[in-house]
Amino acid sequence: MEAEIKIYQSCWKNLWLILGCMLFTVGGIYMITDESCRLVNKIIGGWLGVIFFGGGGLWLAVTTLYNAVKRIPYLVIYEDRVEQYVQWKAARYTIYFADVQRFRLIKISSSKQIAIDYKRTHFLKKMKSKTTSGIVKKLMTFNFLVSGAIESIYVSNLSMKGEDICRLLNEHLKRQDESEEKPS
Repeated sequence: MEAEIKIYQSCWKNLWLILGCMLFTVGGIYMITDESCRLVNKIIGGWLGVIFFGGGGLWLAVTTLYNAVKRIPYLVIYEDRVEQYVQWKAARYTIYFADVQRFRLIKISSSKQIAIDYKRTHFLKKMKSKTTSGIVKKLMTFNFLVSGAIESIYVSNLSMKGEDICRLLNEHLKRQDESEEKPS
């Protein structure tokens, strides 16, 4: 039995994102305080920039610090499943290898993600489930149209390369499939 593999968020990559948010926040503050700036620019560029980038940067800074201090891994890979940490729920989302056909690395703009191609039966079960809200179903449909998968794992800011994580997940998936095929 193999030990679990823990993958953490990269504090350095998150720090770059936080610095980018700070730059946009400072730009928004400059627009708000600039007397020659029109009211529309102050509202759209200034206030919305400060709220969005200031709030987002602050949220990212606090959660990065919290996760680093508590040593909370973003992904934990087991023999039969992978668990992804969901920050706003402070809980883990479990993806069982038995439900997955394959994992593949995708790139949307500059963000790297691992698309989860579910087996047809699990895919239909998720889409038809009464516990899945209408908004989530619409998001899954949008994700499917954009990436060909209803769910993905964001890997751009992790301590391990996305290619290596994808390879690990597919190796575990292959082992899971081989163990299911072997007669007892």
